[in-house]
Amino acid sequence: MEKIIRIGDRKIGHGNPTFVIAEIGINHNGKIELAKKLIDIAVEAGADVAKFQSWTAESLVARNNPDFNRLKDIEFPKELHKEIADYCANKGIIFMSSAFDNKEVDFLDELGVPAHKIASCELTNLPFVSYVAKKGKPIIISTGFGKLDEVSDAVNTIIKNGNKNIILLHCIGAYPPNPEDMNLKYMHVLEKEFGLPVGLSDHSMTTEIPIAAVALGAVCIEKHITLDKNMEGFDHKASMEPDELKRMIDGIRIVEKALGTGEREIKGIEAELIKVMRKSVLAAKDISIGETITDELMTVKRPGEGLSAKEIPKIVGRKAKRPIKEGDYIRLEDIE
Repeated sequence: MEKIIRIGDRKIGHGNPTFVIAEIGINHNGKIELAKKLIDIAVEAGADVAKFQSWTAESLVARNNPDFNRLKDIEFPKELHKEIADYCANKGIIFMSSAFDNKEVDFLDELGVPAHKIASCELTNLPFVSYVAKKGKPIIISTGFGKLDEVSDAVNTIIKNGNKNIILLHCIGAYPPNPEDMNLKYMHVLEKEFGLPVGLSDHSMTTEIPIAAVALGAVCIEKHITLDKNMEGFDHKASMEPDELKRMIDGIRIVEKALGTGEREIKGIEAELIKVMRKSVLAAKDISIGETITDELMTVKRPGEGLSAKEIPKIVGRKAKRPIKEGDYIRLEDIE
């Protein structure tokens, strides 16, 4: 039986709508109003989740890191997290965030996130992975930078801590990656190896790659979003603008419909067109009573309302029971 993970009122897994995470991350640039605009964009595009990142410069990098001061400028205080979570609830979209240390995990858990997201950079931070797992909530974990054995270590750590509700996201840890580096078929390796729902965390510059991932079986898509790629900040250039996000999600929903069940059914417009498009057996010239039916006496033309062409061998060499005029259907009941 295929694994289905529940996050809020959504079901994630094969046979369910693709779970779309609009990754706002730090593209709010530390401004609450920009954060809200990005949430609105996610809602309007039809995303399931508006996801942020929860950290302080102190908890994320060393003070001598050249990015320390830039990161300090865009920290999102805890009181604003609560405001954003409430804003998401009022807008009908799930609020989630990636934490980067234990205290931030505790804070998000108390805030009521329905699931925890572990970023690619924490994949091998097994003490942290273990701490998140003990919260007992579903975990979405990105696998960027990770080899298969490192993914296995993280998955086993989560399971050993009593948590089996895991979604793996294939991810290439580049901003952005080249299309030829995406290796989307690796999702099949992850699914086969771990028996877990698998999706894609995508930093590419295209709408086509995440849509293709869904066609290949991805059950979750995570994509960074921005108001404008040219804005100042770390991730804006590798993010989707509003029209791109809408186009991606619309494309995903079309692909979902097109995937079908794997069973061949003739229905809808195709069923209506069968008679119009297929051919029937007609008399190529007048046929007399008792005349032997030969190939020369028959032709096949649209519409397919009469005897099918595949039935011709059944009537060749038999005799006509009635006169059949040129252009009339030849039917089984007309033949002795």
